[in-house]
Amino acid sequence: AMHSSRHLQVNAMFVPDTFQLGGVCKFCTHKQVHGSFVKTVYVHALTSTDLTVLLEYNADMPSRAKLKVCQGGLAGCGETTPSLAGAVPEKTLMVSQSKPETATPRIIDEVTVQLNRKHKREASVTVSNEEFAVKVTSRFLGWADVNSHKKRLDI
Repeated sequence: AMHSSRHLQVNAMFVPDTFQLGGVCKFCTHKQVHGSFVKTVYVHALTSTDLTVLLEYNADMPSRAKLKVCQGGLAGCGETTPSLAGAVPEKTLMVSQSKPETATPRIIDEVTVQLNRKHKREASVTVSNEEFAVKVTSRFLGWADVNSHKKRLDI
């Protein structure tokens, strides 16, 4: 787990990858790196009214975040609860793929989920409760042209 507290957990999926460091000019040093990056983040938040908020955010689809609200803790996530006041059990939050934009924040009790696009190359999602705020940002790897415009998540 990347973060674990009583009512908020953050997990990440690391993906192995080979990428290049260094520019393409004849004077630049160049290194090939075999490493890994965070590609997907999963957030699990429990509210004071026993609702479970699940969020999935993927580096390769930074303009979208999957949000699911369940009743009865994690055990209740097999079935969605469409009758919650204003809460949609499974929803995709979306922003523009190229223009700065902020999606309407989703507020489930004391948990707030906000998706934001800063500019064409960077988008982020923030999940917060009364104690913690977790911000996950999708960015290109350094030397994006050399690395085929691959993306990673920074937490």
